[in-house]
Amino acid sequence: MTTLRITFYLLVAINLVCVAVIAMPSLGLESPFLGATEPERVASQVFPEKLHVLSSSTEPPGTIGAEVSAPLLEPAQESAPVAESAPAAATSSAAPETSAPVVADSGASLCVAFKNLNSTQAQALAQRARGAGSQLTVREEAAAPSSYWVNIPPQGGKPGADRRAAELKQLGLDDFFIVQDANENRFAISLGLFRAESLAQRQLETLQKKGVKGATVTARENANGARVELIGVSAQIERVARDASADIAGAVRDTCTPG
Repeated sequence: MTTLRITFYLLVAINLVCVAVIAMPSLGLESPFLGATEPERVASQVFPEKLHVLSSSTEPPGTIGAEVSAPLLEPAQESAPVAESAPAAATSSAAPETSAPVVADSGASLCVAFKNLNSTQAQALAQRARGAGSQLTVREEAAAPSSYWVNIPPQGGKPGADRRAAELKQLGLDDFFIVQDANENRFAISLGLFRAESLAQRQLETLQKKGVKGATVTARENANGARVELIGVSAQIERVARDASADIAGAVRDTCTPG
C-alpha cells in the first residue's frame, strides 16, 4: 500500500514539472529544454526588420502568411534596379529604328480628297493640280444629281407659258406651276420634283399618256457635290492646296485610296 502511494505522488510531481516547463515561455521565462526562443529565431531570419507580428484575432485569414512571406520573396535592393533597367535600355535603343520609317518622307504616294466643291471650284482645283511641272494624278468626280425635275422647258416667254398652262388644264391637270425665278428656267412649267430618277421617268410616262407634249426630265445638280482627289507626294499636294486655298473656300478635306 505504501509503494502505491509513493508511485502516485511521484507521478503527480512529474506532471507538475512538465506543466511548469511548458508554461515558462508564456510567462517570459526561458525554458532550459525548448532551446532558442521566438526572438532568437526572428533575429536569425534574412530580413528580420521586415517581419511583422500580427494578431490572428484582428486580421483576416491568410494575412499573417502574406506579411511574413512578402519580405522573403522580395529581392535585396541591389538586384531590383538591374532587373528594371535592362529592358528599359533595350527599348530606348530600339526606338529610333522603329520610328525612323514613319517620320522620314519615303516619297510614297498619298491620296487627299477635297469634297463639297461646286463645279467651278472643282475645275479650278483640278486645273491647278495639272499645272506645269506637276506630277500629281488628278481624279475628278462630278456632283451627283440631288433630284430629278419633270418640266416643260420655257418657250416663248410668259405668253408661251400661259398658253401651255391653259393646254394642261384642258387635259385635266392642275398640279403644276410656272417658274418665276430670274434664271435660265424662268417661265418653264414644273410638273414634279423627285429624288429618284425612276420616279421622275414614271411621272413623265403618265403625263405623256394623258396627252402632255414637250415634257422632259432634267437632273438637278447638287450645288456642292463635286469632289477632286489628288494623288502624289505630300509636299506637292500641300503646295497645290495652299495655292488654291482661295478657290476652294468651304471645301472639306477627306481621305482616299491611291490605287
